Amino acid sequence: MIRLIIWGVLALLGAGLAMFAVSEQGYVAVNWSGWLIETSVSFLVLLLVLALAVIYGVMRLVLGVWRLPERWRRWREGKRAALPMKQVAQGLQALALQEDDKAMQALVAGKDASQWLRYCLAAQLAQAQHQWVQRDAYIEKALALAPDQAFTIQLLHSRWLMDEQPERALTLIDSLQSLYPKQRTLKAMRVQALERLSDWQSLASYLPEAKNALSRSRYLELQSRLLAQSLSRADNRELLEAEWKALSRSQQRHPLIVKAYVERALVWGASSALWQVVVKALEQRWDAQLLPLLVALIGQDPYRELKQVQLWLKTSPNEPALWWLSGLLAQRQGMSQQAEQDLLRSLQLAPNAQVAVALSDLYAAQSNPEAGRRLLCNQLQAASAADRLHPLPQIQQAG
Repeated sequence: MIRLIIWGVLALLGAGLAMFAVSEQGYVAVNWSGWLIETSVSFLVLLLVLALAVIYGVMRLVLGVWRLPERWRRWREGKRAALPMKQVAQGLQALALQEDDKAMQALVAGKDASQWLRYCLAAQLAQAQHQWVQRDAYIEKALALAPDQAFTIQLLHSRWLMDEQPERALTLIDSLQSLYPKQRTLKAMRVQALERLSDWQSLASYLPEAKNALSRSRYLELQSRLLAQSLSRADNRELLEAEWKALSRSQQRHPLIVKAYVERALVWGASSALWQVVVKALEQRWDAQLLPLLVALIGQDPYRELKQVQLWLKTSPNEPALWWLSGLLAQRQGMSQQAEQDLLRSLQLAPNAQVAVALSDLYAAQSNPEAGRRLLCNQLQAASAADRLHPLPQIQQAG
């Protein structure tokens, strides 16, 4: 739109000058060294315009010839700069065709300022192929080419080492932290390395320092795992209870912490208080992994426990562990028919060796051991491959 306006204004000016030249011919005479030149004003203006145009064209030509070497140099630099990107594109195309060796060769070909970055890409590809030696070689070349990018390169390297060599990753992270002690990414990665190494004691001492580098959910998750580890290592009942009472109410409702506490407490015997601990945790946050704990705790108050399980079945009718619990509690109450139906329902939802054994014992108590043997033959084989309700050794021992 602006160009149309400009060209319109120029057209109007040209038309105005043309009309002026036609209406006002004017007269110009130039006398120089005996030469006399006479012409009209409009023709003189036309000559001046043509002369200016010729002078401008000659100047542009001279400047173009003068700058030709510089333009040639820039063109060659542009071609050289575009070559690495072309090689990267070739590497990606080879990667799409699953030609991994050709892709790595294309990525590291050529020499330019971004070569260290392409070595990092090749190292990532070698990492995906589990070629650890080749990956480390590419990392060394990238460090040699770009020592000023050592932090970024070593950060990537430590992340790749985290899976198969967490000890090396932790050593590399510690060396980087000596240079950048307040770097949050390094703090988060150090926490991850300690977690991979299962060094819970070091993690417990370092976690407060790394709190600002972790999300709230991640921090609470690690804190819960550490508390669960501490509870599971309690040497006696008094120490276990002291650690448990020192926890906050929300921590005493966390499934992981509750699971560790109850499993450890079962070593010294079950009690009605442990049943309530699991029930309160389930009321705050439903977690089916806590249900097998209740199997080892039934019998303290079977009637009340059965009522609680039946309430849960109204909201979670497809949970096989609840039907298992309901069947065992019904058997304790002498309701053999309901116990049989509940245990069969549990087996329909998920094969489980222990449920099959409980149902076989029920058939034996009903003077029908043959049905129990047939059931075990059919269920034990299926349960060996899909027993997702298999309790921990401590529960088996306590039960």
